[in-house]
Amino acid sequence: MFSSLKTKIIFFIALVMIATAIGVLYFTHRDVGQAMSQAEEASAENVLRLVELNILGGYQKLLTDRIGAIKQREARLKTQVSSAASVLNQFNLLATKRLVSKKYAQQTGLSWLRSVASMEQEDLFVFDENGVVIAHPDPVMQSRSIDPLRDMKGRKIAAVMSADVLDPGGDFAVFDWKKPGEEVGSKKLGYFIPVQVWKWTVAAVVDISDIQAEAERKLEEIVGVLKKTFANIQIAKTGSVFMFNGKKDMLIPPHAQEELDYRSTINPRTGNLLLDDLMGAAKSEDYSMSFVVSGSGGNRVMEAYVRYFKALDWYIAVAVPVEEIQAPARALVTRQSFIISLIFLGSLGVAYLLVTRISHPLNLLASYARELPMTDFTADEEESTPIDDLSAKFRDEVGRLAESFVFMRTELKKNVKELMETTAAKERIESELQIAHDIQMGILPKEFPPFPDRHEFEIYATVEPAKEVGGDLYDFFFVDDDHLCFAVGDVSGKGVPAALFMAVSKTLVKMEASKGLPAAEVLSRVNRQLAQDNPSLMFVTLFLGILNVRTGEVEYSNGGHDPPYKLSASGEIQPLELTDGVMLGVTEALNYQSKKNQLQKGETIFLYTDGVTDAKNPDDQLFSEARLQQMLTRLQEKSTTDIIQSIRSEIEIFSEGTPQYDDITMLALKFNG
Repeated sequence: MFSSLKTKIIFFIALVMIATAIGVLYFTHRDVGQAMSQAEEASAENVLRLVELNILGGYQKLLTDRIGAIKQREARLKTQVSSAASVLNQFNLLATKRLVSKKYAQQTGLSWLRSVASMEQEDLFVFDENGVVIAHPDPVMQSRSIDPLRDMKGRKIAAVMSADVLDPGGDFAVFDWKKPGEEVGSKKLGYFIPVQVWKWTVAAVVDISDIQAEAERKLEEIVGVLKKTFANIQIAKTGSVFMFNGKKDMLIPPHAQEELDYRSTINPRTGNLLLDDLMGAAKSEDYSMSFVVSGSGGNRVMEAYVRYFKALDWYIAVAVPVEEIQAPARALVTRQSFIISLIFLGSLGVAYLLVTRISHPLNLLASYARELPMTDFTADEEESTPIDDLSAKFRDEVGRLAESFVFMRTELKKNVKELMETTAAKERIESELQIAHDIQMGILPKEFPPFPDRHEFEIYATVEPAKEVGGDLYDFFFVDDDHLCFAVGDVSGKGVPAALFMAVSKTLVKMEASKGLPAAEVLSRVNRQLAQDNPSLMFVTLFLGILNVRTGEVEYSNGGHDPPYKLSASGEIQPLELTDGVMLGVTEALNYQSKKNQLQKGETIFLYTDGVTDAKNPDDQLFSEARLQQMLTRLQEKSTTDIIQSIRSEIEIFSEGTPQYDDITMLALKFNG
C-alpha cells in the first residue's frame, strides 16, 4: 500500500491535514488570543532585532573608521619618530667614533630635527630627561617643560616616556594638550622613542580631536536614519517605535502617541516614572512590561518590548495597545472553521495532482543521480541525458532541481578540468622550488668533515631555510695551506630574491678572499660590488674570519652581523669584540676594520644568524641570546657537530611545532692546536 512515494505523500498529507484541522479548531477557540499576543510579541522582537542590527552596523562602521584613522596616524607617527631617532643615533655614532664632538653632534642633530619638523604636519620634537623641550618647530615651545601633561591613565608623560624607562621600541600615548597661545586644548596622539645614550626622547604628536568630532557626527547620522526608519514601521494600528538614552533624553519620540509625554509619565501599575520602568524592563529576562496610559480615547493598556544597546547607552522600545493585539483574534475565530474545511478538501485534490506530476521527473532525476558517479568528466563532448529537457517542461521546483543537476554536471566538469590544470601548475612550481633548493644547498659546503687530512681544526655548519629557499649563507675554504677562511651571513628578506642575493654574496666573498686579502679588505670589496648595481636595495650582514691553522690566530671583520661567541679554554662564554661596520650592499662608500683574536687549543668559535635567537614558541616568546649562551656553556667540551645538533634539537623542543619564521644557520670552528 505504501510502496510508492506518491501513496505515502498523499496519505501523510491527508493525515497531517486532518490532525492539523482538529488541533487548529480546538486550540483556536481556546488559545487564539494568546497566540495573537505571541505573534505580536514576535513581530515586536523582530523589529527590535532589526533596529539593533541597524544600529550595530552603523556603530561597527563608526568604530572601524575611527580605529582605521587612529591606526593610520599611529603608522605615520611611528615612521617619522623612528626615522628621526635613527638619524640622532647616527649623529651619536659619529661622536662615538670621535669624528665629531658630542656637543657638535647633539647640536647638529637637534638643528636637523627642527628643520625636518617644520615641514611635517605633526609636531616633531625632543625633550630631555627632565621633561624640558630642547627641539621644537615652534620657537615658543623651546625650553618649555611638558611635566604638566598626563595621559588618559593619569600618568605623567615626562615620566613614563623618559628615555630611562621607555622601551627601545617606543610607545604611544593619548593626552590633552593646551599649547601656549591656544585658548582651548585638544586631544593628541603621540609616539615616543628614546635616544638612550643622550637621555633624550624623540616624540611626534598629532591632533585627533577631529576623529571624535567625526564620530559624533556619524552618530547623529545614525539617529537621522533611524528616525526615517521608525516613521515607516507599522505595528498594529497605533503601535510605535521610539528610542531614548540613559539620561532619559528622547532621541526619537513615538509617532503614534503624540499626546503622551513619556519623560514625565507615571506608570500607575508601579508608581514609578514610565522611563524608569522601561529601562528596568530592558535589563530583565523577558525584555517586556505592560503599563496604562491616559489619552483622549480613555485609558489604554499598552504592552512594551525594550532593548538596551550598551555601547551607546540607547534604549529602543516598541509599544502596542493590547486591544489592537486581541482584535484580529476575535475576527479570526468566526471564519476559521469554514476556511479550514475548504482548505482540507482543496488541498487533498491539489496534493494528488501535484504528487502525480512530481513523481515521474523525480524518478528520472534519481536514476540520473545513480549514474552520475560513472560519468567521464574529462571528455570534450557532453552526451545527451534524460534530464536535459526537464527544466523546459517544468517551471517549478522540479525544473529548478533539474537545472541544478545540469548545472552541477557542468560545474563538475569545469572544476575537474581546472583542478587538473591547477594541480599540474602547482606540481611544476613545487618542482622548480625544489630544484632551486637543491641548487642553493649544493653551493654550500655539506661534506663533513670537509678536510679529512687536516687535524689542526674541526668545523661543522648547517643551514635550514624557513621557506624552500632562503637568504642565509655560510662558507669555509683554504686561502692557502695555513689559512682557513670562514664566513656566515644573513640576506635581508626571504624566498627566491634573498636566495639569489645570497648566491651572489657567497661567490663574491670566495672570489675576493681567495686573493689572500685581509678580512676587512675582503668585506670592503664585496660591499662595493654589491652596492654598485642594487636596485632592490637588498643587503647582507656578514661576519668573515681567517684562521691561521698553525698558530690559532683569527683575523676577522664584521659587517653588521651578530657577534660570534668564543668558547674559551677557561670555560668562559663571551662574544668576540666586534669591529665597526654596517651591512654590505647599502652604499659603496664604506670601509671595514679587522681585529685579531688568539685561539688556544680546544677553544671554539660559534657563529649564527638571528633565526636562532628569534625562534618563537606558541606563547610568542623568543629563544633569546640568554638561552643560547646557557646551552653553549653546557656544550663547550663537545665536538662542533654535537654543539650545533644539540642547539638545533633544543630549538625544535622550544618551538613546539611553531612554524619557522626565519632561516636558521650555525657554524662552529674548534682549534685543535
